[in-house]
Amino acid sequence: MNDHWKPERGIIVEGGWPHHPFSVTFNVTNDGAEFHCGSLQWQGNGQLGKLIGTGRLLERDLAHRGNLVFPARHGSSPITWAHLMTAKEALAPAMELVRASGYPGLICADFAWVNAARMALLEFNPRTSHSHYVQGAQVQISKRFGKPLVAVGANVSLHSSIRTYRQAKARLTRFGTKVRKPRGVVMYHTPLIPLGLKKPKAGLIAFGKDFAEARGEFERAEAELNA
Repeated sequence: MNDHWKPERGIIVEGGWPHHPFSVTFNVTNDGAEFHCGSLQWQGNGQLGKLIGTGRLLERDLAHRGNLVFPARHGSSPITWAHLMTAKEALAPAMELVRASGYPGLICADFAWVNAARMALLEFNPRTSHSHYVQGAQVQISKRFGKPLVAVGANVSLHSSIRTYRQAKARLTRFGTKVRKPRGVVMYHTPLIPLGLKKPKAGLIAFGKDFAEARGEFERAEAELNA
């Protein structure tokens, strides 16, 4: 462990086991805890589902870039729908305790999938997580186009000349309101744009029929926002 300890960041505990990181989210109401969505970490340099160990977790190309959310009853390799349902069933007793405690709302559980025989719960986040923004867009966009789509989302840096949401939107050739085919991008976290940062930031969600298409839309839009 000492090999991976840094005073400025501590240690990333889940890296102790090589694993695939994913999450499941439940919506807790008085009637019970309902499975809400599953998501997979989208890693740097456009990679998805790479096996991560402590050393590789700290590398730029395998750092957590953003999240991919897939349609209901779908998975995205290497995480299948069966993995998500296994996680759901394993968490059922804990979710009942959460409901009984009086907590209402979304709660996200982070998992490490190690292999076919081992899957570990890492933590609960009783809050709106980044994946929920992506999931909200995925549901609405899929409904708009009448077909199940995948969505990827992450924060991006913008060209220093961009100071308003209107300026950022104008640069995007396939912004959500402009497209007729089921692929393109939408933005979120837009209040970050006018904060006077040296490098403005905003959130970007891209969608498509699969991860490769959504990633292509994301990378195209990111380039447009930095041109």
